[in-house]
Amino acid sequence: MLSEYETLELIKLSYERTTGPNKNVVLNNFIMIVNNELDFIGLKIAKGFSPQNGMAVYAMINTIGDEIALLGTEYSPLEIKYLKELIEFMVTKRSKCLIGSGDALQLVKSVSNTLSKRDAEGFLDQLVNDQ
Repeated sequence: MLSEYETLELIKLSYERTTGPNKNVVLNNFIMIVNNELDFIGLKIAKGFSPQNGMAVYAMINTIGDEIALLGTEYSPLEIKYLKELIEFMVTKRSKCLIGSGDALQLVKSVSNTLSKRDAEGFLDQLVNDQ
């Protein structure tokens, strides 16, 4: 993962050759071009915001949720499904992309009957420790 500053530094030469004061337009265009090239291998650069300080960050993400992609993680497929539900909830229901532990544990029911609240709590603790 790169900070916004590091990402901007990577495209500094491109920016210097363009005209206009809006560096974000240049950055967005650069990312769009790179993403077009990465699409065929199932990757893309995505913008997010750090939960610690709210600053913009960029990360390379896998867009194909196949079995090979799951081999690259220590999380189970059920935990990945739960994480997707958490993210969707935060993005669609919360303006600051935050979720309380009570709401997070309530989402366990929507994922599966086989993931217990205790397992979900352990998974959430692991996510916090892994950051």
